[in-house]
Amino acid sequence: MRLDKLAITAQEAFQNSMGVASDAESAVIQPIHLLKALLDADENNLAAIIKRIGADPKRERRGRARPEVAGRHAHADAGQ
Repeated sequence: MRLDKLAITAQEAFQNSMGVASDAESAVIQPIHLLKALLDADENNLAAIIKRIGADPKRERRGRARPEVAGRHAHADAGQ
């Protein structure tokens, strides 16, 4: 993928999703990592996208529906 061909905001979101994946100790960037990066960015255009899918942007921003991003350690703890 050529990041230089994406819009600046898309580049930033993708780069931030790499950090989210890294924080979750995941070697692969999953869609949930990108979603968390977008929600954390607090971009105005994200509210329009959230409305289009039928969700409440204010609720998302308050954090009630923020995705929990899990990595390797979350799976190890699940069996305890």
